[in-house]
Amino acid sequence: MASALLCLYVFRPLDGYLGELASLAFREDTVFAPGYSAFKFWRIRRGMTEAEVERLVGGPLKTWTPRDVDLDEVYWSYSHSPGDTHYRMRLVCFRDGRVHDLHTEFYVD
Repeated sequence: MASALLCLYVFRPLDGYLGELASLAFREDTVFAPGYSAFKFWRIRRGMTEAEVERLVGGPLKTWTPRDVDLDEVYWSYSHSPGDTHYRMRLVCFRDGRVHDLHTEFYVD
């Protein structure tokens, strides 16, 4: 039974072991976008279009374009912290209309 629990823990989509430890040490304050699912979020792959991501995960809570970047980049945020404190960050970076990177971490403020 213990090995089954360990296997479940290892293969569960998490922010990594440090993120799990941080969530135990700090009170988590995460709000996700309506319809958000970690299972769906972890299926996002580089090269997907904005439309594909939206069909898969749904719409983000917030979108923005960084001012200090010359590239055609747009960020979609699927989580935030109402108390402006510790939360699970879920961010998709699009470059030229396609997924360039995913930012997933336990943010400590």
